[in-house]
Amino acid sequence: MIPFVLMFVQKGLYYLSFLTVLLFYVKFSIILDKGSILQNFKKGHEFLWEHLGLTIKMAFFFGLLFSLISFGISMLVQIGIVGIFIASVFTAYFGTIVNKAVLEVYRECNGIH
Repeated sequence: MIPFVLMFVQKGLYYLSFLTVLLFYVKFSIILDKGSILQNFKKGHEFLWEHLGLTIKMAFFFGLLFSLISFGISMLVQIGIVGIFIASVFTAYFGTIVNKAVLEVYRECNGIH
């Protein structure tokens, strides 16, 4: 959480927040899958190529949804600080919904319940 707050204090700390997210995700995926980082990347690469058509369809579909919603978000941002806060919460919430939807579609593809 602290790297994200620091990125608002100083612009040069954007890289620190990106690195924190990347390292947290890698650590989380290694713990969750109980495998090494190379095994996880290999599994992800294989899964991507097996379901490339579905991945492209979902990318276009959710990209279109985000594009449409971005019009409303841009209007919220013009309100000021309160609008920026509401827009960021709304964007994070919608991003979570999209991530959950993609995860569920991929689970159904693999037969994992």
